[in-house]
Amino acid sequence: MNIKKSEINIAEIDINKLKPYKSNPRINDNAIVPVIKSIKKFGFRQPIVVDKNMIVIVGHTRLEAAKRMGLKTVPVHIANDMTESNANAYRLADNKTNEFACWNESLLSDELNDLWKKNIDMSEFGFSENDTEENVHVIEEVELKPYKRIHILVSIHPDHFDDIKNELDKLRRNENVEIIQSAN
Repeated sequence: MNIKKSEINIAEIDINKLKPYKSNPRINDNAIVPVIKSIKKFGFRQPIVVDKNMIVIVGHTRLEAAKRMGLKTVPVHIANDMTESNANAYRLADNKTNEFACWNESLLSDELNDLWKKNIDMSEFGFSENDTEENVHVIEEVELKPYKRIHILVSIHPDHFDDIKNELDKLRRNENVEIIQSAN
């Protein structure tokens, strides 16, 4: 595979020189306040990426958060080597690829429990104490005959557990799925 390597220079640039991409299809309004909280708590850790005309490629939410915070400068990487088409493609790809990731609920629960115990409040980033182990219900094994046995981890809010259990019961009756063990 031939991976294009580029030099990554980051500079503090006057926020007023940066221009949001006018046709940005991503609606970021609900993310701005959590990003402000993240920047306040952890610092500005990801630069905004712009093209040679200072039009934002990635980092629209960080830019808006910085404006609302009254910051005068922000860390910026100018992608001088990107064509307009590549910048447009990267803008979309950067946002879309996040959608392919999911959480390992058990590890997430462990991490959140550790942070709650250290009095680190993660609710300002969309997490709650309901995301911890006591609210994760595990279906230990499901056997898909004649295929293979798989383990499934299901995270269910306590208010919805009965509904999910009913759906699993229907699945077991209609699809030859055998639930070996479930936790309540």
